[in-house]
Amino acid sequence: MNTIIYIRVSTTEQAELGYSLKAQEETCLEYAKRNDYNVLKIFKEEGESA
Repeated sequence: MNTIIYIRVSTTEQAELGYSLKAQEETCLEYAKRNDYNVLKIFKEEGESA
């Protein structure tokens, strides 16, 4: 199955608590591999919420 990955952090605190973009990407890629998903693209959003 083809899929995409969308990851984001909105605050510095989230990154410090282990929700960094890198950690999210690794988790998603591991999940995709375990479930035989073909990752077509990874979208990353790093910014602040309103």
